[in-house]
Amino acid sequence: MKKTTVLIVDDEEPIRHLVDRTLQNAGYVTRLASSGAAALAVAEGPDTIDLLVTDMMMPEMNGDEVARRLRQKHPALKVLYYTGHSDRLFDDKGTMWEDEAFLEKPCGPRALLEAVSLLRNRNRCIGDVYLDQTHLPVTGMPARTE
Repeated sequence: MKKTTVLIVDDEEPIRHLVDRTLQNAGYVTRLASSGAAALAVAEGPDTIDLLVTDMMMPEMNGDEVARRLRQKHPALKVLYYTGHSDRLFDDKGTMWEDEAFLEKPCGPRALLEAVSLLRNRNRCIGDVYLDQTHLPVTGMPARTE
């Protein structure tokens, strides 16, 4: 089964590496970029990018612009805006699309993994979610007997 590839874009190195370590430990394939321009360069490679985790406020190119440009090559790209400026996110962006979500910085690894998993598995049936997450136990309900 193909692993999900996540492109992490943040101009702050400690945050970028924390997100990277968290997602790699959960089984995701990650690519890192320190700017919007670097993200576009990574996306030119042969790998399909399934999900973008991006800071919203970065010099030169904000996260929304990065997402818009990346979707030209990867139209099915899902986006998690990981931002400490959620108030500015809605001022600048206005609308969140179906395959977009935001997560307020700072947050813990569990919240990050939950947000990525929910966004990644949107529009899929529950059985597909469990099949893709082999690291989680699958438990069934016992059969009813009457």
